[in-house]
Amino acid sequence: LRGLHPSPVIIYVRENPEILASAMDKLYGTLVSAYGVDSRDIRVTDVPTAYDLPSAVRRMGKDKQVVVVVALLTRDKPWFDQAQIERVREFLLAWSQQNAVPLVDGILVDDTQNALQVRVAAPVWNVQARECGATYEEPRDAASVDSRPADLDADGYMFGHYLAHRAVEMFYFEHRGW
Repeated sequence: LRGLHPSPVIIYVRENPEILASAMDKLYGTLVSAYGVDSRDIRVTDVPTAYDLPSAVRRMGKDKQVVVVVALLTRDKPWFDQAQIERVREFLLAWSQQNAVPLVDGILVDDTQNALQVRVAAPVWNVQARECGATYEEPRDAASVDSRPADLDADGYMFGHYLAHRAVEMFYFEHRGW
């Protein structure tokens, strides 16, 4: 079955490692267990900041069938620059189009680490729940945002599941003519 499944490269930013580890575990695990991607076909690399994503994508993504970029960023860091993040996103889109390589944009930005953790674990990312018409409502006050992360378990990191689904979907759309 090798060749029938994507050979993805996953490039992630090392910011917010506590949240990132769970999301990456869910992404990798879903690709292997739910979609049958051979773990030997998955290449994973990291970069120190989102600003390093363009060079990593150019270097790693050229011969791949699909590229997944994961960056879980917070605005409360002194080095955060929204305009620069938008330029990175524009580059990623242009690179994907120029090289005909599907790219899954997994860049999420939120105000604080707690808010980001709640967002990453939200059921809105669960593809099956979304298909059944389930909805996710944002917490209405700061107290509920700050209290929810402690209640999350490793199975709650739906963002990783969503990224895996999008990677496989884009691979089949681009390379298998869905």
